Amino acid sequence: GAEITGVPDLVIVERCEFEGATLGGFGGLNGSIRIVDTSFASGSAISVGGLVHLDGVSSDGAPIMLRSESWAYPTLIENVTSVNNTSGPGVSIEGPNYLFGNGVTLQNNRTPVSMGPSGAGVMPGSVLPATGNTLDRIEVPEFRLGSWREWANTGLPYVVNSGFPANYGGSLTVEPGTNIKFGPGAGAFLVLDATLNLEGTRDEHLGRDGKESNDTGAQAPFGQLTRTGAA
Repeated sequence: GAEITGVPDLVIVERCEFEGATLGGFGGLNGSIRIVDTSFASGSAISVGGLVHLDGVSSDGAPIMLRSESWAYPTLIENVTSVNNTSGPGVSIEGPNYLFGNGVTLQNNRTPVSMGPSGAGVMPGSVLPATGNTLDRIEVPEFRLGSWREWANTGLPYVVNSGFPANYGGSLTVEPGTNIKFGPGAGAFLVLDATLNLEGTRDEHLGRDGKESNDTGAQAPFGQLTRTGAA
C-alpha cells in the first residue's frame, strides 16, 4: 500500500491499482481529490480537507475509509464496490455529508456503512443496499453533531452503539421516515448551540426504538436525547 500526502489543490487518480497488504490511500490533502476506475487490494484510507469524488472504485476484503473536512459540498460516491469485509463495514465515513449515488455495491460485509468517531452525514437521495450484509444498518459509534449534517432515509436504520457525548454545537437534520436505534445506555446531551432538526411528517414518521431488559425482566426503552443550557 502507498500513501500520498501533503499535495495541495487537486489530485486526480485514474485507472490505478493499489496492491500490497496495507491500506493504500491519501492523507493530509488540503485540496480535493477525484478517484476514478481504481482498485484497492487491501482497502483505502482517504483524508482530505476539500472535496472527494469516487467513481468506479473497488475494494475486496477491506473497507474504503473516507474522511472529508469540506462542509460546503458533499462527498460523492458512485459506481463503488466494496465487498467481503466480514469483520467491518464496506465503507467508513467521517465528516460532513456524503452522497451515495448510482451503482454502489456493498455486499458480504459486516455492515454496509459505518461512521467514524466524530460522526458523519448521509445526504437525501443516497441509495444504499437494503440487504446482503451481516448487519443491514448504518453503524454510529456515538450520537455526535457537526457542521451541516443530515441523516437521510435510505431504508437502513442508524444504530447508535454506545456513549453519551455532550454536543456543544453543530447541527443534524433527520429526514422524514428515518429510523434511529440506540444501544443500551446510548444517547446524547444537546448543549447551548447544538441543533437537532427532526423532520417527520404525517405519512413518514421518524422512528426511535430499541429495547433492553431491566432487572424485573420487563422490556424498557432506551436511548435518550437531553437538552441542557440555553436554547
